[in-house]
Amino acid sequence: MNPSRRAWILLNLARGGMPADPGEIDPREILSGDSRRLRALGLESGTVERLVALRARGEPLLEQERAAAAGTRILIPGDEEFPRSLLDHPHRPPVLYLRGAPLQDPPRAAIVGARAASRAMERFSARLGKACAKAGVAVVSGLARGIDAAAHVGCLEGEGFPIGVLGTGIDVAYPRETRKLHAAVEANGSLLSTFPLGAQPKPFHFPRRNRIVAALAERVVVVQATEDSGSISTARAALDTGTEVCAVPGSPDDPLARGTNSLLRDGAAPILEPADLLDALVGVGVCPRQEHSTRTRKHIDRDGRIRLQIGSTPMTAQEISRVTGLALPEVLERLICMEADGKVERLPGRLFLRREPRV
Repeated sequence: MNPSRRAWILLNLARGGMPADPGEIDPREILSGDSRRLRALGLESGTVERLVALRARGEPLLEQERAAAAGTRILIPGDEEFPRSLLDHPHRPPVLYLRGAPLQDPPRAAIVGARAASRAMERFSARLGKACAKAGVAVVSGLARGIDAAAHVGCLEGEGFPIGVLGTGIDVAYPRETRKLHAAVEANGSLLSTFPLGAQPKPFHFPRRNRIVAALAERVVVVQATEDSGSISTARAALDTGTEVCAVPGSPDDPLARGTNSLLRDGAAPILEPADLLDALVGVGVCPRQEHSTRTRKHIDRDGRIRLQIGSTPMTAQEISRVTGLALPEVLERLICMEADGKVERLPGRLFLRREPRV
């Protein structure tokens, strides 16, 4: 194991997976510095004591061996599988535990919300997850019960790519009733944690988890949340780094809608149907996967119908849907791909204009 990997695993173990930006610290200081020197680097006394004890027992190598035996990769910045979106992020972890496939490239949408969600909002969350899957958008969530779990169920039903970020060790399924969902996410997507193996759920873990969820997404959608919930902390983490936040409105009398309604009041984009989320993702690389030639031919036919209707006068997606007879989500899906291919141009006001090929 190279010195950098050993040093960052050791630091992460000493900090219990909590934020510990290695910054400009020389890995050799972590691996060989005495207590006085480690404190001079800015590490807290408790962290220094744990670090020295863990170092003496050779814990970094043991943690690496335990992870490998459990089918887990431990990533540090610089590894090929380490998410690029986290490299220069203020919440970049020194270590990530990964199970399943490498993270799907952007676009990614985080869908989060209340654990004690209403059945109606759970169904809507599943619809959002399924729409993202069909459009090739990975779905990120914290795998909590309620909205998070429903979003991943929908993503899996749509044969999409789920990304679950845990507030526990990657080998700890919490809550227990989500064990099967954890396994399905691992089998079909990526399971991530910043916490050491075996780490149990603690209240201060989840704000850390929420910041990673926000950091991985191009858009954060809050479906249902109280004003002081973890979902709102995820939204704030996104806003702090310039990531757009969307929210599903609810009744002013519903305590579970106060957080989302507050986000809307402060400028979050409203999501009234899955097409709104796909529309919000136009311009960040959304394009449905085209795995089969028959499906590709259908897309070509639909693209032709859409381009035939868009002339010199810009049109909205709703207008295109009406004149072509295609469903609005389908129109948005195709417009996204056509924009990426340079066949249409998006104008202010969510208008679309046909672009003619250069001669």
